[in-house]
Amino acid sequence: MQRRMLFIAISSLLSSHAIADVQTNTEFHGYLRTGLGASESGQTQANFQLPGARAKYRLGNESDSYIELAVEHQNQLNTASGNKNYRAVFMVNGHKPHGEGDLSIKDVTQAYVEMDDIIADGMHVWVGRRYYDRRDIHMNDYYWLSSGQGAKAGAGLGTDNWDLALFRFEDKLNIENGSSQSSEVLLNSSSLDFRYRQQLNQQHQLTYWLGYTKRHQTPDDQITTPINGSPVPVLIDGFSSEDGFALGTWLDSKVFGGNNTVAFLYRNGATVDQGNGKPVNEMQGYDLSEASMWEINNNFVYNDDRWSAQWALIARQDDKGKAGKAGSKISWYSTGIRPVYYFNEHVSFATELGYDHVKDEIEDRSGGLTKLTFAVQVAKGKGYYTRPVLRAFVTTASWSDEFKGMIGTNVDAPYGDDTSGTTLGIQVESWW
Repeated sequence: MQRRMLFIAISSLLSSHAIADVQTNTEFHGYLRTGLGASESGQTQANFQLPGARAKYRLGNESDSYIELAVEHQNQLNTASGNKNYRAVFMVNGHKPHGEGDLSIKDVTQAYVEMDDIIADGMHVWVGRRYYDRRDIHMNDYYWLSSGQGAKAGAGLGTDNWDLALFRFEDKLNIENGSSQSSEVLLNSSSLDFRYRQQLNQQHQLTYWLGYTKRHQTPDDQITTPINGSPVPVLIDGFSSEDGFALGTWLDSKVFGGNNTVAFLYRNGATVDQGNGKPVNEMQGYDLSEASMWEINNNFVYNDDRWSAQWALIARQDDKGKAGKAGSKISWYSTGIRPVYYFNEHVSFATELGYDHVKDEIEDRSGGLTKLTFAVQVAKGKGYYTRPVLRAFVTTASWSDEFKGMIGTNVDAPYGDDTSGTTLGIQVESWW
């Protein structure tokens, strides 16, 4: 009897898809940037980035090679009741600064499965490791919201209007104990991410974001470790359980012939963002009972047949909650613009001017950096985001005396004794 009932159930399931039309598709995607560049006397191309700034303006200022390779497999099941989609994504990446070793694949950055309209019509579910609806300013490669990147794994579900996701983060810390031996501590945290999208009209969409992070307690073994660069060991009774919340909103608009996004974000406690996907900890100088951050940014991209441009504005303040030399806050203010003029379908001239200012109370220093780049570009067509593109560039930068010795010193870059520098080179950038 049980075998008969099982046979009937399987037959019913198969018959429900018997008239289905299955379409299978496998695609390969990726990203690549690489090039040749030099500073004075042919030395390694310098990076010009202000300490305390979360990003640098990119054009003619990327002395590295970076690659992402991805395969995406999709099955679309067309049935009488509608379409059901299955998608599997696998991605690896590799990174190499100029002057350091060889480019090689180092990490699996995405590995997840997503299904649409399986649980219910209009609903998608996913499980795995993935980039999760990342929000960025392309001109300086600044991801102001990247909830899932760096997570060990995650899962989520949602519709056209809302999404809910859960992520698990880990960080292995090698810490000196009281006997001067290194001990390994595994720090874990879990994060919830909720987003709701409201279409106001044809030109404006508003998104609301809520986040919550729970950093889990580690064993209460006493650990001896230098904190915040101090040579004096400090006893920590493990890592306590900490939590925090985050909220934000952003408005995507079609205005002035282009696309604009203005955003506001706030985080506190364990939700404060290091930008590397790892749980925050006290050895980085945080007092999580007091730590917080806020940010306002604006990003505008314009395209037409003769020219395109991107303009960005960022104001961000991170409060570590633990006072340094003059306080506990690091404030970053940034603005930049990249206009591109098209001579014809394939040749263009790009200029990028960016300015960053940092006030660092922890180190008691304040100052700015200005970077200017001119580039001749050859691309497959017009458009700000059109790739592949080949660029020949010259870049110049100057910075405040407060940051002398901290900028333009990567690998063998020569500007450690200066407050200005120049680089030139060629770069190819492509995605597919």
